[in-house]
Amino acid sequence: MKRLLIVIFIFVKLNSFAQDNIYLADGNMVLGKITQLNNRKIKFKNLANPGSHLFTRNLSEVQVAFNSDGDYLVFGLAREITDEEKNVFINPPSRSRLADIIVDSQGKIEAVNVLDEGESEITVTNKDGKTVRYLKSNLIFIIRKNGTHQIFTKIEQAYPFLAYNKTKVNILKYTPITTVDPAVSGTNDAIAPVVNPVNNNDNSTSASTGGRRDDNGYGNSQPIARGDIPQSNLPPSSGQVSESSTIPTSGNGKESAIIAPDMAVFGNKAFSKTHEFTNYLQIITSVNTDRDAAFKSINQACDLFLNQGADVRVEVSNVNTDVKVKHKVRDYLSRLMIKSGQFDKVNVEYANVNYASEFKRGLDGNYYATVTFVQKFQGFTDGNLVYGDITKRSMTIVIKHYEKQVNGETIAGWDVYLGDIGVVETKKL
Repeated sequence: MKRLLIVIFIFVKLNSFAQDNIYLADGNMVLGKITQLNNRKIKFKNLANPGSHLFTRNLSEVQVAFNSDGDYLVFGLAREITDEEKNVFINPPSRSRLADIIVDSQGKIEAVNVLDEGESEITVTNKDGKTVRYLKSNLIFIIRKNGTHQIFTKIEQAYPFLAYNKTKVNILKYTPITTVDPAVSGTNDAIAPVVNPVNNNDNSTSASTGGRRDDNGYGNSQPIARGDIPQSNLPPSSGQVSESSTIPTSGNGKESAIIAPDMAVFGNKAFSKTHEFTNYLQIITSVNTDRDAAFKSINQACDLFLNQGADVRVEVSNVNTDVKVKHKVRDYLSRLMIKSGQFDKVNVEYANVNYASEFKRGLDGNYYATVTFVQKFQGFTDGNLVYGDITKRSMTIVIKHYEKQVNGETIAGWDVYLGDIGVVETKKL
């Protein structure tokens, strides 16, 4: 009986904290209770050990936080979180939600009534009174009327969808939806269209497109002026750059000796991919880019990196504090897109792309070199420059050996990938 009372006490104590889900930049999620928020740090109790001290994290280490009411905060935006937003999050008002909110992998946000939820499907009633079934693999997230939520993809991929849909979520969650009895709605039953996912490194699927510019206060549709990227300083070429230089193995199944890559050819291709990456950056940061084009460019940019950027880090500096933080490449691109959405006009220029080192063979047999380029970012509001910096960056280039099976034959060759991106120096404009 004594043990039962202790268990009940702990259960009541945990529930009194009103759990928050804190999604960290390293991909982990902490079940806690946020007690303090300022413009630099977050303090919270870890509910796995509610009697312990308060934990403190820099906001650069946190991506998103959900409270028990289904409200959420997105960190890392160019604009600061207001005191009102902080207060509403920490002390949510006692107001009943009238709808469940879903966002699909094309960025469409909808207020619905969830009728049934299985392991792989969700059946809902939409605003037209129709019963629709959604595959969870085609959704980004759901926020239910009871305040619970679920994210169906990696948090760094859900991050921009959460940021750009925040205002609409706040409106739609109090929009009543007509409830339809599933027993009499068979004529209205429909299956939501399937969209093409992007393959993650862990063979799971994630969204390929999403909420870029929306009427939610986070984006706009003003044009930008772009700087041209110079094509000078390319290394000499010994021929046309090809996808890869391949060699077949011998017919007896034994591998032939690995032929070293043609550095002139692959050096040129490395420069080509570097310029392609900076072109994607310009599209992603353009406030005139629509949602589909922006997310397509993020996916295409990630394809340029080793292992589609799964293990690649981009270093970001702060001109005010000299603090440097590293983000996964997809997370960095999403944050850069959101940052540009805070301005009426953005001017991004990339220049002075040069080799900083020659290719050298690593212990793994691949070849590595470093290129540098200058990134200039300017954000304007009402015609006035409100933020600007110029950053000299270094980027690792990898010429990687590969083998693959083609029609029963082993084909070997080399290809070029982008690697980690660092900060050499950053200056405020």
